[in-house]
Amino acid sequence: RMLFKWLIQLDLRTTAITIPSPADVPRLEGQMRQRMIEDLRAITLLFAANAPEEAKTYLAAAAKENDYHKVKEIRSFSSALAKVAPAEFAALIVASLIERPRKGRSRRDSTGRVLSFADTDYMPPSPAQPPFLDLLDVDPEIGLALIRKLVAAVVDGHAEGKTTQTNGYTIIFDGKRRFFPWVQTYFWTRGQAREYSAASGLMALEAWSQERLDKGEDIQAVLRDILGPEGSCAAYLMIAVDVLLSHWPATRDALVSFMANPDLLANDRVRSRHEVLGLMLFGQKEPNGRIKLGDLAKRLSRQITLEQLVPHYLADDEAGCDLRALLKSAVDALEPFGDDSSFSDPAFMGTYVLNRLDIANWVQVEGGRGYKSPPAEADHLARLEARRQVLVHSSNTEAKIQLATNDPAKGSAEV
Repeated sequence: RMLFKWLIQLDLRTTAITIPSPADVPRLEGQMRQRMIEDLRAITLLFAANAPEEAKTYLAAAAKENDYHKVKEIRSFSSALAKVAPAEFAALIVASLIERPRKGRSRRDSTGRVLSFADTDYMPPSPAQPPFLDLLDVDPEIGLALIRKLVAAVVDGHAEGKTTQTNGYTIIFDGKRRFFPWVQTYFWTRGQAREYSAASGLMALEAWSQERLDKGEDIQAVLRDILGPEGSCAAYLMIAVDVLLSHWPATRDALVSFMANPDLLANDRVRSRHEVLGLMLFGQKEPNGRIKLGDLAKRLSRQITLEQLVPHYLADDEAGCDLRALLKSAVDALEPFGDDSSFSDPAFMGTYVLNRLDIANWVQVEGGRGYKSPPAEADHLARLEARRQVLVHSSNTEAKIQLATNDPAKGSAEV
């Protein structure tokens, strides 16, 4: 407690210093004084468990002061502070990242980012970036609220306060339709978020949820915590898909709601390409943590797609019947796919998966059964492949021409 009293007086600008000091002792100034305060802060926060009320007082005052460098240092003691002052610690993080709207100005700065400069301290985005996983471990309610508050602030900033009823995904969850807005947030845990702290919080949410299912917790309860309240953005759907795929086949029933959405099925092919590329850190170093990016990359969801699981729903059990019915209803609500439609078109992708869910389209092959496209689908795929071959040939020819232009010796009569 004595250390906290000293720290509050020396480290907070608004607090009067009443620490007794002999008159003949020289005062510390400049860098020497700053180093002394940093050392005092480190040892005091490290043993915060011995003075929880003083720790709360200090963090609340630090949040009001909102000193960028100080908050950065305080974050490094996340493990200790989350245990004794989770609410105050979360409030400090919010104060450091979410700035008050500036009158008459866009919520985004010139770089297109909506959080404060402190957000750069969360590079690279990682589940190990404090304090998200620490808070989820010790106080899930506070940890979840912090992540949702940051993500909501980022979404609101990029949307300029607007809402949408069309830009998003709809799934059936807990027996009712749930809309998750803003499809552009779907890959925020795959390096497409501009705000590093929001991405880190989402990654920590995945890591925490993966561990919960590892321990055998109720699947629906974990999903409810991931998906959150009505209005949660599409970024949370990606986490749900990751967690459910990673715990297949125990999650077979729970995955029906996600596999019944043609847009998610189409987007999942894009996700598989993200997994091949992986997250590039460009020399940035992750902080130490219990769960890091490499741990998430080893999860089963990074190796399989929703589409690959379709054969496991051929049976006429409840899950198989529900998937066929829900997916057919979703496909029927879409405009018919066109002659140029590929697997990126939800209408074609949904129809393709419906055909794969029809046992009549599976034939006996050596070693088991194999899928055989019905005639209309086979013709469509043949046209797509023919166009792909034309594009490949055209690209190869252009490359050869460019090569010959730069080096005539590499030209040919063919070119």
